[in-house]
Amino acid sequence: MLKVFGGITSIIMLIFFSVVLFGGSILHKAESSQEQAFSQPEVNAWQIWEQLGDKDYSEEARAGILGNIDQETGGTFEADIDENSGNGYGLIQWTPKKILLEQINRAGIKGGPELLKTQVEVIDWELSGEGRGYIPTKSYPYSGEEFKKLKNVKTAARAYEKNRERPRDDHPERQALAQKWFDRFSGKDSSSVSSSNIVAFALDELGNRGGEKFWSWYGYSQRVEWCATFVSWCGNQSGSEFEKFAYCPTGINLFRSKGKWLTAGQRPESGYVIFFDWESDGISDHVGLVINYENGVVHTVEGNSNDEVKLQQYSVKSAVISGYGIP
Repeated sequence: MLKVFGGITSIIMLIFFSVVLFGGSILHKAESSQEQAFSQPEVNAWQIWEQLGDKDYSEEARAGILGNIDQETGGTFEADIDENSGNGYGLIQWTPKKILLEQINRAGIKGGPELLKTQVEVIDWELSGEGRGYIPTKSYPYSGEEFKKLKNVKTAARAYEKNRERPRDDHPERQALAQKWFDRFSGKDSSSVSSSNIVAFALDELGNRGGEKFWSWYGYSQRVEWCATFVSWCGNQSGSEFEKFAYCPTGINLFRSKGKWLTAGQRPESGYVIFFDWESDGISDHVGLVINYENGVVHTVEGNSNDEVKLQQYSVKSAVISGYGIP
């Protein structure tokens, strides 16, 4: 059931997590915080941690699950991941994949099976009732609800391994992995993110399809191309003085008029608004938010990317980048 890491595009993330997980309220520049930048696996792990926390799992129980997922996915925490030499799929390597699909249908969970958020909902559903995949054992007789309240990291990791994962061989190393994630995330809360951190709100919307939440907030009664309304909504949620816009050229003019414009080809910072010109006609037709920059690559989160909120990446010298607005 174990997934060996390979071929997964690494998207280095989030100056915002340097705030969330290391304290403080001022975003650090990417070039000065390499030791605090988060990798994509760490970002995924944090999203799982937060989603389970919203469902009142103890920190120890959350860490126990993360320790298992860490090994099952080869440390990638990727949801859309197949087992290299088997039929397993996803965060906990449901085997075969159709079991995950059946669980989604049984639970009435909305969202694609490839989405991290959907799979975490399934993990919670399995723990929230009998006959759903989590089976208490003699050595670890905790019900799903009792598991959620456990206060010992190693016990939680072991209990989830034995009661839900049930691998052929014992994996005590999962307890050490669980402790690692507990030490990493314990006591941290995304509500402590500074109000200037627009990226945090954008990432919470990953997987949103159709964008109605954003274009209806802006005031439209029917669907429009919603990349700009997504960025504007995130700016509004962050509590910053972000002047909204629904048309990309309007957004560029707003930033330029305030002297807050970074020309294409230069190094952007986390939270900058990135504008694109797909047609190379001098008219911007798409916009997103910069997560961070590393090794010549700009990592972004964008609304209306194939009608969905998605992560993307570009060479900093890409001809499709028009430039950056500085919030």
